[in-house]
Amino acid sequence: MRRFLDDIVPLAEQSGIQLALEVHQRTICSSPSLAMRVAEHYPTQQLGIIYDLGNLAIEGREDVQLSLDLMGDHLAHVQVKNVAYVPQAPGEGWSWEWCPPDEGVLPLQSMLKTLQKNGFDDWISIEDFDSSHPDVTKLSRNRDLVRRYMKMTTVASDTSFEVPCQ
Repeated sequence: MRRFLDDIVPLAEQSGIQLALEVHQRTICSSPSLAMRVAEHYPTQQLGIIYDLGNLAIEGREDVQLSLDLMGDHLAHVQVKNVAYVPQAPGEGWSWEWCPPDEGVLPLQSMLKTLQKNGFDDWISIEDFDSSHPDVTKLSRNRDLVRRYMKMTTVASDTSFEVPCQ
């Protein structure tokens, strides 16, 4: 990966693009600390980290405060989603499945509050793979959820689904 990044990071920088590694299960960057092992070799304006909270429920879960301290200025973006664990046949354990953000195993409210407490003031993207509701319904529901979790009153506009993290 380092050889690849050594080749591509300068090309992205020439174009004014910051690359980012996503914390994602079943990859070399399955936790914030593993992502930092790669990102620490590059300036933050060249290579950041996408902190995907939902992926942490599957692999790589680390304390949010510790993760923020580790990533520091390499934190480029935050994504929110959640996971539910479902029992399988006896003796087969549990499997995971995506669920609406407020119905999973992750304590998203406290995770988002920790981000807010640490001065994170950028956009948050929400990945909601629930197929039982129309997308526009999920957008409104999830926008309101993030507002409520962070006790926010500021929005981009009354009709916008954008929610600045302030």
